[in-house]
Amino acid sequence: MGLLLVAAGLIASAIQGTLVTDIPAIVGYCISILFYFIVVCSALQFHRCAVIVAIIWQIVAIVWYTVGLVMNREALAKEANQTDWIIFLVVWYVIHVFILYAEWVYVSEVGKGIMSRETHSREKYSCCCNV
Repeated sequence: MGLLLVAAGLIASAIQGTLVTDIPAIVGYCISILFYFIVVCSALQFHRCAVIVAIIWQIVAIVWYTVGLVMNREALAKEANQTDWIIFLVVWYVIHVFILYAEWVYVSEVGKGIMSRETHSREKYSCCCNV
């Protein structure tokens, strides 16, 4: 889910033309995409260390985004659609906290032995994911 959101954000920013001079945003998007690939690959292998590193990056990205908002608060205050910005920011933070929570629960369950190759089918069944 996070990978799709980051890719969608990158595409939306490219379409709007805001990435032309925003090198930190381009770097942030690329690093986030890399870390989401790492999460997917390590989760498939039931390795929690790489997921922990991705959680750390996720926290850094949230802080990075928040600092960027604070630094650009005057420009954001002049925006005509304040309500849209507030809704966007609330949704953005809620989604990222949800992703952090899901990754942390996964790391916790792998660490406790609840989620492993041997127990995957049982856990998949117990969370109503009968696919």
